[in-house]
Amino acid sequence: MLSPDEAIDTIARGHREVHALLAGISLEELDEPATIGGGEWSAKDLVGHITTWEEIALATVEEWRAGEDPAILHTFAADGTDVLNADEVARKSGTPFGEQMAGFDDVHRDLAAALRSFGDEEWAEPARDDRDPARTIGALLGGVLGTDERPFDHISAHLRDLRAFSAPRSPG
Repeated sequence: MLSPDEAIDTIARGHREVHALLAGISLEELDEPATIGGGEWSAKDLVGHITTWEEIALATVEEWRAGEDPAILHTFAADGTDVLNADEVARKSGTPFGEQMAGFDDVHRDLAAALRSFGDEEWAEPARDDRDPARTIGALLGGVLGTDERPFDHISAHLRDLRAFSAPRSPG
């Protein structure tokens, strides 16, 4: 499991790469549907998707610190994440790109501050996951913000598609 500092470094690296890949692309292209990963999403939708998962991580920290069971555990146990992803992309689809990016940056900054506030002992406390009582809050957050193989590196699951989208538009 990554430490809080390593988690912050991982999400920050992905955040910077998203910014770099989107730089210089027109607003029309960023909002064009069905341009990311062979699916229906636009680059703007992808930014909203990444932001959603960072918002979920922030909510998880708040719920956990309030002594509540993190709501995301119910999503993981019930319908999974496909319905959540589709609902959130649809909800955010009308948001202008500039607002999406501002939210992307604001939520990322708040998340980094929340992760920075963890000490090693607190990071290793139980996450209140009935399905996996040994799971720590750090491990739960790593899962919320990661992939099965790479905790805290959810963005990496989308970078290939984002690179392919931005490549024809990037200066030589």
